[in-house]
Amino acid sequence: MMHRVSITTYRFVEPSIITEKDFYKIKELIRYNPEYTYNPFTTESFYEIFKPIIIGLGIGVIGLFLTPLWEFFAAISLLIFVFFIIYLVTGGIATLISVFRLKHKEQKYKDAINKAIRETDTYQLMLIKFKRYYNGTDS
Repeated sequence: MMHRVSITTYRFVEPSIITEKDFYKIKELIRYNPEYTYNPFTTESFYEIFKPIIIGLGIGVIGLFLTPLWEFFAAISLLIFVFFIIYLVTGGIATLISVFRLKHKEQKYKDAINKAIRETDTYQLMLIKFKRYYNGTDS
């Protein structure tokens, strides 16, 4: 029996900067709703990406607690649990690290663009501030 390790790598693709028209629309939204934050990303959340693994591990853990009650159910759930542990050890950890890096870069971009939008009144100034915040040259 051969085991194939499959690793999914998530890469950050920087979205294009907002247009001047979008900038003023967002400024208007913020004026009416100060809690509004612009999010240029449509990627899945951490939970959505790892939902099957979380469910599999959950079934396995429940099965471990039910061992004295239903031995057959416990054996099946233990098998599922072991399968997902093997997945995590072989390829899941690399995928997990990849997702963490992606989410970190997305958050950094999102924070920089939102901070620049909130602190400026003109589109040109926002572009300058965004580049500074995103590159870490201005706090």
